[in-house]
Amino acid sequence: MFKAVEVLGMSFIVYNKSLRLIELKPDIEGFTEILGAWLLSWNGKNALIDVGPDSTAESLLNLLSEKGINRIDYIFLTHIHLDHGGGTGTIVEEFPHVKVVCHERGIRHLVDPSLLWMKSKKVLGEVALKYGEPRPVPQENISNLRKARLGNRYIRIVETLGHAPHHQCYVVGEYLFSGDAAGVYLEHAPSLYLRPTTPPVLYLEEALKSIDKLIGLGRKLICFGHFGMHRDSLKMLKLHRQQLLLWRNIIDREMKRSHLTEENLIKNCAEALIKGDPLLKAIEVFPEEVRRREEWFIRNSVLGFMERRT
Repeated sequence: MFKAVEVLGMSFIVYNKSLRLIELKPDIEGFTEILGAWLLSWNGKNALIDVGPDSTAESLLNLLSEKGINRIDYIFLTHIHLDHGGGTGTIVEEFPHVKVVCHERGIRHLVDPSLLWMKSKKVLGEVALKYGEPRPVPQENISNLRKARLGNRYIRIVETLGHAPHHQCYVVGEYLFSGDAAGVYLEHAPSLYLRPTTPPVLYLEEALKSIDKLIGLGRKLICFGHFGMHRDSLKMLKLHRQQLLLWRNIIDREMKRSHLTEENLIKNCAEALIKGDPLLKAIEVFPEEVRRREEWFIRNSVLGFMERRT
């Protein structure tokens, strides 16, 4: 289905002549095959779907140059969180004519990322510092288009709130670029691995409605923000919908019967989820550093459920 090559220490995964996935590697232990930027090319036009954090932006630019890609026409951001859009300002400096497309609610945080940076440090702590502080994006480079075109292909933009109040997905022909709306899928896990990415504050009903909206698009090749592609979007979306409801039930149960501190409650919830969610089973055989990474993200997602809004 694909071939992966190493370029400048980064994986460049080629699915076909139009679609490639660039693995982004921040300087964080265990952060392999988790962050990526999709490169979509048609008729001499190039688009990036998400660009990753600022700390990997220079490596991304070097790789594009190494591969002879000297023009980026669009950056389509699924949302502006640091691991998806943090490097946008740096990429725009290299490609000053690029058009950046994001949800209208995210525009002001691209132009002035100071509040985004402050909140990211509060939620992510040391990980945010490793991702790097985002640089401002000039207002004139940003658009909240509802429809776009890349070469001879139309890009359909689908609002998918829940993970964030400014999240949107992109449909290009047979491809669905899901950002974080469908969770984390690790393509090379030893068995099917799917994990919610639900940082505080989670809007659960909005997230479920967004999944239903994506299911309504029909079967697509689903390209996850984290990390890789699956041939059957309907299968993965339905599994993720069921998973969110399972997590809600497990976390609510733990919260009702526990009088622990928040830290210990989160720990208990995470342990109950790893034991009770079959889609997390592969974590048992992950390399130790990857397991620690996933356990950290699971705890962060538990907090989102604990602070969720309907």
